[in-house]
Amino acid sequence: MEGFLEWMLEASLLVFLILVIRKVFTGKIRYGIIYALWGLVLLRFLLPGNIIATPVSIENLFSAASGHIKEAGRNVEKAGDRGVLEKDLGLAAGSAMEGAGDVDLGINAAQGKSFTPAADKRGNIPWKLLLPVLWAAVSCVLFSWFILSNARLLGRMKKRRVFYGKSGNINIYIVNGIQSPCLYGFFRPAIYLPSFAVLGDGRVSKEELGQIITHEYVHYRHGDHIWAMLRMFFVSAYWFNPFIWIASSCSKKDAELYCDETVIQILGEEKRFCYGEMLVRMAGKAEWGDFRYSMLLISRKGKEMEKRIRAISGRQNYPKWVLVPLLAALCLAAGITCSAGMAPAVAQEAAAGESSHAVLDNYKEGGRKEAAIQSGIEDTLEQEEFVLAGTPEKAFDEYLSIFTEAVNSGNIDKLGQVLEPGSDIYLQQCRLVKNYYKRGIREKVRAYSVSTMEISDGCTEIDSDEKIRVTYADGSSKIVKQQYCYTCRLYTDEMGTFGWVITDMQEIPEI
Repeated sequence: MEGFLEWMLEASLLVFLILVIRKVFTGKIRYGIIYALWGLVLLRFLLPGNIIATPVSIENLFSAASGHIKEAGRNVEKAGDRGVLEKDLGLAAGSAMEGAGDVDLGINAAQGKSFTPAADKRGNIPWKLLLPVLWAAVSCVLFSWFILSNARLLGRMKKRRVFYGKSGNINIYIVNGIQSPCLYGFFRPAIYLPSFAVLGDGRVSKEELGQIITHEYVHYRHGDHIWAMLRMFFVSAYWFNPFIWIASSCSKKDAELYCDETVIQILGEEKRFCYGEMLVRMAGKAEWGDFRYSMLLISRKGKEMEKRIRAISGRQNYPKWVLVPLLAALCLAAGITCSAGMAPAVAQEAAAGESSHAVLDNYKEGGRKEAAIQSGIEDTLEQEEFVLAGTPEKAFDEYLSIFTEAVNSGNIDKLGQVLEPGSDIYLQQCRLVKNYYKRGIREKVRAYSVSTMEISDGCTEIDSDEKIRVTYADGSSKIVKQQYCYTCRLYTDEMGTFGWVITDMQEIPEI
């Protein structure tokens, strides 16, 4: 989720920067170049990963801020856990009871957990699961609406159309009922002319009719019918992002300006005023919901038309030196906004691997001994090969088995295979295993079930529902039901083999 937010933030910022570049350079460079700028946005939204790695980027800033927040949260949480643990240990050391009171203390302390109402996982709304489902549902509904609307409109036009001719390899049809000429269709696009433009009252001359057909054919040559479908797709997929709606609208306007620029090059500079007058006469009214259609109408009334007329009315001279600051601006925009994704994640994993490698080296060279000395159980320590679990579920399964064996035997050698080496949770478990072994408390896992949820790359939460038989020194026993949330994190050993260990545990209180 965090990687997705970084990518979406960078993609949105890229749209903003393209809008700024578009505003600054409009009138100074050709509209074809302005229109091509949206290709960078298209590429960014198509590739939810790293395009280029740069030292200065939104991803780096986001990761740094997120890391500081998480580190502060972990420090607060660990401080709270240590306080609760010391309180539990004090109660355990001074307790002489071996009855029901020991059941609660024995299980909660032996598992290294504290009762924290804020950690109630069942009472929280699983937003990390619900939000993707909501996103996909709305996207499917919106895309279906687009497809059905276009299918119905195209079906009606095919029933009414009459073949008029061809322009290059594209068919031209006359249709009664449409108010403006357009290029429509995806797999087999065609030019559609309103009946009044060909058979009407003479409002449109033959010269203007040729300009209309040239305009729509240029749209076809530019592949704008394909771009129209891509805009529909991206609006459907990223409907929640206002920047994608803005990008869709602006790229459509730039497509028309680029088309006008190309048409004037074909017709000749002397025809620009006649062409502009034709656009004004053929302009249709903008209606709500037009964005759902992939058709390319020749023109619309309003501010968009005013901008197009201003662009057509003057002869433009574009200095070549402007391309230098434009290229610099694009490189800056790409450098800032194209670094979030797979490559930074790999780099972070490598850094995490190096960090965990150092921890494991320290653990093998003396970390376990130091932890054992602090726990007062160095007499039971033995050297043993360190093996990491291949999945979070496997780490949890091994934890239950190893912890139960440790409680029953008093030997904590294997705890480091499933718990983060040298961590607070490892020290807690070592102390508690020794404490309850001396008190004669034994455990046996009767049954358990788990549910897994990935909260980020290399970090997973496992909610467990466990049934443990607890036997006391006096021979009495009891089945204890308990629910916990385990946090598992990905580590790597010195051989480069990845594996999972448990880094945190929290009790899930009953509702």
